[in-house]
Amino acid sequence: MRILWLFLFLGKTLLFSLDLNFPFSAYQSGSANSLLLQENPANCYHNPALFSAGYSFNYHIPFSIKEISVSSLSASFSLSSLNASIGNQYISDNSYSENIVFFSLNKSFKSVSAGSNLRIINQKTGACEPVNAYLLDIGISYKNYPFKSALCVQNITESSYKTLHFPVRYNAEVAYNLLSNAIVSISASKEDDYKLEPILASSVRLYPNVTLMTAYDFEASQSSYGICIKKNNYEIAYAVRIHPILDPTHSLSVSIFSNE
Repeated sequence: MRILWLFLFLGKTLLFSLDLNFPFSAYQSGSANSLLLQENPANCYHNPALFSAGYSFNYHIPFSIKEISVSSLSASFSLSSLNASIGNQYISDNSYSENIVFFSLNKSFKSVSAGSNLRIINQKTGACEPVNAYLLDIGISYKNYPFKSALCVQNITESSYKTLHFPVRYNAEVAYNLLSNAIVSISASKEDDYKLEPILASSVRLYPNVTLMTAYDFEASQSSYGICIKKNNYEIAYAVRIHPILDPTHSLSVSIFSNE
């Protein structure tokens, strides 16, 4: 039954969106893709305006089905007056695979940051013809403590492959530092003809090296929970996302932050 539900999910995605938009890290999974709760080198994949120098490796088990794996790797670094990022995400099971390579450039202007992503997507489903596409994303963020905000438009060029259309996705988020160790975030995403998807998320730093996060996706009725343990420049994160019908999705990440 779990396999049936998953292929129904994948089938709907392939037919109507062709872009899974799966979290690029355990931190993102635990926050339901709310990106302003914590800096992470993988954040630029979902919004190229959010840059944090370092490296991140992530592994996900969607809906607790071990036969399906989602792995991702990203690296972010300063390049002259610009910030650059590169990464790859690979989703695979016996009959479906999706490989995404992205390149990102970011520029900061005091409290404002802007960036752009180029995503190269390759999808294969059984004996069907492979799908290849190039997607362009743009993003902007603004910081004025205790407020932070971010806006991103994914696939701004409305890319398609033959008769198949990739979605244009709009993401907006506002975060507020309630205390020096607590942040609350409200975000929303809109994809083509789908309903607006509001998300409420928060993070609390219990100890200098331990941060807890939680989020709730109102449209999908999914709750998410995560924990990040950071020591010096190294961080390990674990998250679980609770689906109302399927088994939970588990995620594990290792990140290394640079001193650039």
